[in-house]
Amino acid sequence: MTAAAWCGLSDFLDGQLSRKLKATTSFGAQLDQYADKICCTVLLLELVLLHSIHIWFFCLFVFRELIVIVLRSKHILPKASDPSGKWKTFLIYTLILFCLSCSSFAPQLSIVPIVFMVEVAILSLSYSVFTKLLFRHKK
Repeated sequence: MTAAAWCGLSDFLDGQLSRKLKATTSFGAQLDQYADKICCTVLLLELVLLHSIHIWFFCLFVFRELIVIVLRSKHILPKASDPSGKWKTFLIYTLILFCLSCSSFAPQLSIVPIVFMVEVAILSLSYSVFTKLLFRHKK
């Protein structure tokens, strides 16, 4: 749980710090996006193995992330992340910390309905923004 909290906090702080110090680069921004994707994927995989989240959510999440990487590398999607991407990442870290907290401190608590609603919200946000960006680019 400490690693998950550290990943989320460092994701937020590194961007804030680099902007405050005016030390942002396009390479750094891209590296940050990849680091976020890797951290989120590894932590979500841990939750799948703990049976805290649904496997279909994990598969759809990873599929979407891979498609975005490919489309950005082919310059079909912009390389910069948008505010909805930041919200998606925030929701992912919130889900991860919630599931890990419940499994550690309240294992008898049934969190399946809450987890399901958050999973649907994350996927809805991810895919709606993804399709909006894709269709905007084609015009």
